[in-house]
Amino acid sequence: MKKIYLISFILSNFFSYAQLSENFDAAATLPAGWTSFIGTNGLGTAQNWGTSPARSYSPTNSAFVRYENVTGGTAEDWLITPLVDLTNYTESTLTFYGGQQYTDDYATDYSIRVSTTSATDPLTFDVVTPYTEADFSNITTAASQAGDLKTVDLSIYDGQQIYIAFVMIQDDGDNWFVDDVNVTGTLSTTNFDNATISFYPNPTKN
Repeated sequence: MKKIYLISFILSNFFSYAQLSENFDAAATLPAGWTSFIGTNGLGTAQNWGTSPARSYSPTNSAFVRYENVTGGTAEDWLITPLVDLTNYTESTLTFYGGQQYTDDYATDYSIRVSTTSATDPLTFDVVTPYTEADFSNITTAASQAGDLKTVDLSIYDGQQIYIAFVMIQDDGDNWFVDDVNVTGTLSTTNFDNATISFYPNPTKN
């Protein structure tokens, strides 16, 4: 009976796995492997993505970028995940909590974009899901509020390695808080005909 329980536990954890899980709480700066940069027009150099304790879904930080008043176009602020490996996964999904800050609509554009080739070249990213300010709750009070749960279907990238970008485009617009970023998928290889489970030490008990 113990062996059955153990094998069931192993298989249940084998089929569903978080390829990326980040809550931005480990440090006061962006986690290792995450990249941020401004858009190709070079506007909006005063503000960039970082972390903030001002708002968070799970204590104590979220990723945060502030609005900026620019001249001659719009500011683009890009936050890029580390490489996410979906080569053996299907039904891949991105979830995150996102929130803006102000109640007025300042025509800010938000989007989730994906590249299969580069973490630093904006031209390689395709827009997967666009958002407007109407898609996020206005966060004006408690720091424990970080907005709404969003789910993004990434299944078209199953079997590939990808970078995911959180992009805010605005001129004197709104802010953006992002927290609890998770990418999950289902293991695509389910043939265990030749699987071997080893125990150490052998023999063992308990």
